Amino acid sequence: MSSTPPDTSGWNTDPKRMDLEEWVPGEWIIDPPHSQIIFAVRHTLVPVRCAFTDFRGTIIAAEHPEDSSVEVVIKTGSFTTGFPYRDARVSKFPDLLAGELFPEITFTSERVTSQGNGRGWIDGTLTARGISRQVRLDTVPLGHSIDEMYGERIGFSATTRLDRRDFGMTAKTPRFEASRDVGDGNHMLGWSIDVDIVVEAVNTDNPGTYGLEKVLGNNAD
Repeated sequence: MSSTPPDTSGWNTDPKRMDLEEWVPGEWIIDPPHSQIIFAVRHTLVPVRCAFTDFRGTIIAAEHPEDSSVEVVIKTGSFTTGFPYRDARVSKFPDLLAGELFPEITFTSERVTSQGNGRGWIDGTLTARGISRQVRLDTVPLGHSIDEMYGERIGFSATTRLDRRDFGMTAKTPRFEASRDVGDGNHMLGWSIDVDIVVEAVNTDNPGTYGLEKVLGNNAD
């Protein structure tokens, strides 16, 4: 899928940071308070934005990008759209997330492919509701910084498109009449899930005075 990356103009304006390399080998821990897993599902005519707020992950950036790996664990019950009634239904319904039966969603990379300029593909296995499927994340670098307080950090975005039916989320809604074709057979709840991820990760060897404890404990500043 195509996606417009976030506007990063004005970021990392310190000239000491501007000449840092985009690709830095090492072990990196995803900082959840400064990262987001957002996705959109169409309801009738408009995409409804959703998110998972409880997740953790590790990135092993090797000397050669192709030897790198990514592992992420998401707590299904942290699903939110900002409306508790809807969130509870989607989280628990057996033909949607079924969070009580499947409390975690996992992603494990199997291949990282460099496309140059820091861009790349991460191919791996996404498991949700106990069903595993191969997915490809299209990644774009957002920069690399070093700071006394926050330590050494990297940022990137990742996008993909999923079909919820591939993971057993088969909840079917009625078709509706519309002035134009909105896709997915004009079902009230679309089949497609557009995923848009932004990640800030900290180098385990240089977490700064912020410390890894806050990253792992999700106590954000």
